[in-house]
Amino acid sequence: MAKKETYFKIVYGFVTQTYEKQKGKFICVEQDFNASDDVAREDELGNNIDDEIDDSKEVDFQMLMIQPSTK
Repeated sequence: MAKKETYFKIVYGFVTQTYEKQKGKFICVEQDFNASDDVAREDELGNNIDDEIDDSKEVDFQMLMIQPSTK
């Protein structure tokens, strides 16, 4: 098995948006990004490589998204 130097981690989740009625229109005033523990790892060709990766050695970015301004 070849040692992987690069791969893609796909994190599944969803976005929840909150809308409020303002001047006759529904305006998105807030959104939350909700990442799940459900992930997949793929190589550059899109092949699943979950079984080849020692995820204890992954150093992740925080799953924080910046809320856009509504003003």
